[in-house]
Amino acid sequence: MNIAKIIDHTNIREDASAEDIKKTCQEAKIYGFRGVCVRPEWVKLVKKELEGTKIKVVVLIDPPIGDSPHQKRIKICQKAKRDGADETDVVISIPDVKHERWGKVLKDLKEICKILSTKVIIGS
Repeated sequence: MNIAKIIDHTNIREDASAEDIKKTCQEAKIYGFRGVCVRPEWVKLVKKELEGTKIKVVVLIDPPIGDSPHQKRIKICQKAKRDGADETDVVISIPDVKHERWGKVLKDLKEICKILSTKVIIGS
C-alpha cells in the first residue's frame, strides 16, 4: 500500500505566504499525496497549482474551535466550493458541543455537508 495516497499534505498556518503554499503543492506532487489542505484564502491558488493532477483541494473551515456564526461558516464553504475546493475539513463547533446544543451542531454540519464533501474534526 502506498501510504502517501491517503495523506492530505497540510499548510494551515495563518502566516503562510503564497510561496509557502506553492511549496506545499509541489511537495504533494513529488510525494503523490492524496490532497492538499489549506485555509480558505488559498483555495484558488492551490487549485491552479494542482491543475492536471488527481490531488484533491481540501479546505479547513473555522479553526481552531469552530466558533464562527453558522451563516459565516456556510458562506466560507460556498466560496471555497466556487474557488475549486473538492472537500472540506470542518472544525465542529466546540462551544456548541460543550453546551450540548446537539440540534445546532447537527443543523450546521448537515448544511455544510450539502455544499462540499466533509470530514468533521473534533479536537483542538
